[in-house]
Amino acid sequence: MNQVKKKLLVASLAAISVASSFGLAADTYTLSNASSTQTTADIYNWIAHLPNRNTNSLLSGAFGGYANVSDSNGFSSSESDNINALASQRPGIYACDYARGWDVTAAGSESDLINYSCNAQLISHWQSGGLVQISNHLPNPIFEGNIAYYNDSGKAVGGLNSIVSNDDLAKLLVDQSAERIRWLAILDKVAEGLQELEDAGVPVIYRPLHEMNGEWFWWGATSYNSSDQTRQQLYVDLYKDMFDYFTNTKTLNNLIWVYSPDAKRNAKTAFYPGSAYVDIVGLDAYLDDFSLMNGYCEMLSLNKPFALAEVGPDQNKGQFNYHEMIKVIKSHFPQTSYFIPWNDVWSPTNNLKTSEAFNHDAVVNLGEIWEGEHLSSIVETAPFQTEVLYDFESGTEGWGSESQSVSGYWAVNEWACSGGQSLKANIELKNDDTFDLKVASALDLSDKNSLSVLVRLASWGNVGSGLKAKLYLKTGPEYQWFDGGELTITNGQTNTAILDLNTVVNRNDIRELGIYFSTGSASGSTALYIDKVLAY
Repeated sequence: MNQVKKKLLVASLAAISVASSFGLAADTYTLSNASSTQTTADIYNWIAHLPNRNTNSLLSGAFGGYANVSDSNGFSSSESDNINALASQRPGIYACDYARGWDVTAAGSESDLINYSCNAQLISHWQSGGLVQISNHLPNPIFEGNIAYYNDSGKAVGGLNSIVSNDDLAKLLVDQSAERIRWLAILDKVAEGLQELEDAGVPVIYRPLHEMNGEWFWWGATSYNSSDQTRQQLYVDLYKDMFDYFTNTKTLNNLIWVYSPDAKRNAKTAFYPGSAYVDIVGLDAYLDDFSLMNGYCEMLSLNKPFALAEVGPDQNKGQFNYHEMIKVIKSHFPQTSYFIPWNDVWSPTNNLKTSEAFNHDAVVNLGEIWEGEHLSSIVETAPFQTEVLYDFESGTEGWGSESQSVSGYWAVNEWACSGGQSLKANIELKNDDTFDLKVASALDLSDKNSLSVLVRLASWGNVGSGLKAKLYLKTGPEYQWFDGGELTITNGQTNTAILDLNTVVNRNDIRELGIYFSTGSASGSTALYIDKVLAY
């Protein structure tokens, strides 16, 4: 369709009925900016509800490049074109970066590194029925000219990829300081581009100051996995300052604000500026095996829609299977609203199974977002609604163990995927041992297709190559056994165990539900946590 303004009718909203499994608002999701345009609010609400569909529940995306860059990383339609050539599909979200400041020096001022010439193609993508995302690798305003150089100690300062001190970062918030003047000049230039999109009626998924828990950008952590609370608070203040400047000073009302830490670093929520300043929480994840992604539970605990804001392979460039990634997202991280792969060597078109990924029945592409002038409807029928069977908010909820290897089990607040509590069990580790955590049940799951549970292993204890876990059911008067297959969990890792209920006989007569563990080579002791036993 080619209408610039597209409205979601009140009737469409009335068709949405969500029983959220993580405590999110039931029917309508409200943007952080109360003055947002109606179209922006409608799109946000639509994105938030996507995971609750039974099909077409995961919005696709792609990064088109950096504006006004002359090499192969420069923004163009080529990423979308290449995906279309392989998959006969185009991404639902097309993304551009207004800034690329890590390997260039500003000709006049830092704001000269901001460029929004990609807007014309983004507007065209919107008018064709797509959505738009803007990222910003913002130039460094601390040192005039964004210049990177080495100080007397041999440490790089200036430029995008060098750490600035807390004292220097604080200068950005001091009125009339040279650093703040440069900072606001950068924001002014970014705001010009965002305003141009708003004038064209285009809502923007806006992702600033990303990967802040990593130590590679000037706004980020001061060192590897740093717990520097001063730095974290300065980041929060800077993010809020940016939000306030764009929302109140520049009166931009077309932005959907995204907070996206790095999946491989700690402190994912420590930099969080608060629910009043963020609309979507996500992770930037470069992994060869997405089932090992950490941080999903932490981000869901913020009670915002979740996305994979930037994804791609780690070491396996050129051989990464994007179709397998989609399957893992749906099985392990089912509350994901959208995914945006990076371009270049991380691109789906430079890796494997592009067509299968973009044609997966869960994936929403360009042409599937709108139905005429209205956003495509989201009707969540009862058999596909998620039901929380056990969340341990009221205690152990009948769970326990008869194994001598389990020395105790309690509902605790040490860790939880969302909410306040999970079930903890202390384990005495022995070689080639087996034990279980289970609950006697009387469940009818005949209207559900899948069962899942989150399993976490404490960061301490000698578990050798890891514990093996199986989510299982016993059904009917003969207590017939069904399990979802073996899953390996290692120290400090959270995994999702899945059981396909379509393989289960007598699923209207569940007698026992549990997790069966085997130790392999292990010794000493450790602790296990489980949370959010879901049926959907």
